[in-house]
Amino acid sequence: MRQSLENAGAGAVLEQSNYTYLLNTEKLDCDFYSYLKTGKPEFRGEYMEQYIWAEDTRGLLWRDIQI
Repeated sequence: MRQSLENAGAGAVLEQSNYTYLLNTEKLDCDFYSYLKTGKPEFRGEYMEQYIWAEDTRGLLWRDIQI
């Protein structure tokens, strides 16, 4: 994963502490993380369509853009 992130120019988002790797979300530009911080959805309808486990979050996002 580290090599893939580095190849994509995003190696700085992965941090290591001893034997643990962390994703530094402060270094990401992500509409979902922005939503979690601000409560303002930037969601435009598509969210991890290929993953069934994402349906609950997708429903939450849909609900919040309808309000």
